[in-house]
Amino acid sequence: MNPKTTVAIPLYKSAKFIDTITNNIKAISLDDVEILISDRHCLDDTIDRLAEKFKNDKRIRFLKAKDEIDWVDHINELLKEAKGKYFRFLPHDDYSTEGSLENLINVLDTNEDAIVAYGGIIRVNQKGEPIDKEIMNLPSSGEKPYQWTLDVALKMYWKIYFHHSFKGLIRMKPVIENNLFIEKTSDTIYSDTCWRFALCLLGKFIYVPDSVLI
Repeated sequence: MNPKTTVAIPLYKSAKFIDTITNNIKAISLDDVEILISDRHCLDDTIDRLAEKFKNDKRIRFLKAKDEIDWVDHINELLKEAKGKYFRFLPHDDYSTEGSLENLINVLDTNEDAIVAYGGIIRVNQKGEPIDKEIMNLPSSGEKPYQWTLDVALKMYWKIYFHHSFKGLIRMKPVIENNLFIEKTSDTIYSDTCWRFALCLLGKFIYVPDSVLI
């Protein structure tokens, strides 16, 4: 039976973030989850160290290659490799607060018309000190909560609303059915924004304030 949720952690020169990655993995207490750890450059030994550290964790699959693909192709390969009903991209240098994943799963479980559940971001400097707390944009002031229209999707694209939703939890069925993977733009800039706009046309995004990335 396939896992309910896939969490993908792509690596790139990730040695300095190995403690963060380790803590994120340990914070995932769910059994019905697969964790994909992938390195397509192998410029350090991070993936080998993690494989040794978590050799007894059957939830984890390690994907290793030296084809040096860019970040768009890397995420697309992870999307195609994922077996879960839901998918989350977790950057190697972000820390997911306790219970964040469970909160996102619960929202998608209880909102079948939602394609993405996402939380907020607290930015910190290299010392771990908060820089600011970015407030997420709800669909539009004056609208009923989570009312979803083409106008909202257009605002998302043109005003870059929901810009942290790329790190949220994504319902995979619409992505697979529509063969909706990330298309490359010039120098891959805004590739994720264009992809989020396409996702907006397939279902609503729901902001989950109790799910935070640091």
